[in-house]
Amino acid sequence: VTRSADGTVVGPLPFWSGIINNKGRHYDEMNQTNIRNNDLCYFNVSEGDRYRFRLIGAQALFAFRFSIQDHKMTVVSTDGSPIVPIEDVDYVIVNTGERYDVIVHANQTSGNYWIWAETLEVETNIGQGFYNSISKHRAEAILHYDESDDASIDDVDEIKTCTSSSPCKAINCPIRYYGDIIQCTNADEFESVPDHVIPQSIYSPNDTVFLNFGFDGESTTSGSSINGVNFRFPANPPLTEYAEFQNSSDMCPTRGCDHDVATHCACTHVIDISSQPRGSVVELVLTNRATDGSTPNGAPHPIHLHGHYFYVVKIGYPENDTSGLFSAANDDVECVITATNVPCPRNFIAVENQNGGFKQSLRWRDLIRPAGIDTQNRFARKDTVIVPYGGYTVIRFVVDNPGWWFLHCHIEIHQLEGMAVVIKELPKEIPTNNLITCPGAGGSLSNLRVSPLIMIVGVIITTLCVYLA
Repeated sequence: VTRSADGTVVGPLPFWSGIINNKGRHYDEMNQTNIRNNDLCYFNVSEGDRYRFRLIGAQALFAFRFSIQDHKMTVVSTDGSPIVPIEDVDYVIVNTGERYDVIVHANQTSGNYWIWAETLEVETNIGQGFYNSISKHRAEAILHYDESDDASIDDVDEIKTCTSSSPCKAINCPIRYYGDIIQCTNADEFESVPDHVIPQSIYSPNDTVFLNFGFDGESTTSGSSINGVNFRFPANPPLTEYAEFQNSSDMCPTRGCDHDVATHCACTHVIDISSQPRGSVVELVLTNRATDGSTPNGAPHPIHLHGHYFYVVKIGYPENDTSGLFSAANDDVECVITATNVPCPRNFIAVENQNGGFKQSLRWRDLIRPAGIDTQNRFARKDTVIVPYGGYTVIRFVVDNPGWWFLHCHIEIHQLEGMAVVIKELPKEIPTNNLITCPGAGGSLSNLRVSPLIMIVGVIITTLCVYLA
């Protein structure tokens, strides 16, 4: 396990290599050498021109922090949605599934400059530096000026130096505190561009749903879960075979399992918002913590919602000590036994019973909504957002797209283990005629063969696609 600058977990699996546009190097940890016979991607620019880079986080595990040697960036879009430009950026942190558009001004002396996408792993966990990453745990490319005839470039130990007198500027940080060497702008501080009309209803949510992303699935061997439920894929697709889907033995009873919180729970986990009419607003409070919240043994989760853009309303971060290390979880959200209001004994999860009532409830502490959550800011739209370990992220979306929408952690191993739910939205508006069912006896997905070409996608751990437009 490797850790980030605040001591929380980054990599449960070892880093192998990073690639940019299908090119990169593998670093041999044992012999401390790069395998250098691999080509790197060159991005050709002309001095004085500006270029739009589209950063696509196609990796399956590690977040990358993207930077270009001796060049600043202007961030203009996230997940395909324009934002008010953020200028003079040194680092853009791209989590799995996220996309960012940045403008780069080719305003340096003609030559070659490193492009790095480094993991957030650090050599030590003593809060010494955001940029002090584990050596060679990165993807590499080269920015080449057309005016230069030389394509060579020297190896360097770092391409950015952040100090208290000359701090670096980053966006989308998974932790709040980097001392005085990093100034970070995060997703809840992004603003939609002026010509985007934010629905007034977004400021008055009609329903709030709390979902905790954790590893509470089993009592003996923890599994990735949401509210203590490991998601199990159904044998029948709900869109075309609803009756079979609804009657499947894999279905959770309601929003979760009617189970004791210390036992394993795996089922098809559905969040039913069908009572909300078209045009209403659903607020999701995405939390990421264990019951006591006192240890740093967890990682941020990048959460992706299919079928919607959502507005990022607030990110609540955990507490840090004076050295920048994680010290305690954010306490804005609490978990209580519903009947007694006693704190939850073990799992920080909502548990629902057969009748739809909660045995355990997640809620705002003392039923008081935190400061800043109900302001009428110009929230940015995204479809993937980071939930910091020990903290929470609040998102809202308009109910306007009938369907069964997958919400999941975009870290591949977490999603495969069951950190996912399905959101049931406007079911009465879903067409039922002339829909094509899946092949096989009874139309069951269990009769389908999975192509090896599809399977190989799951083993690409560290990829960052950078398209030059």
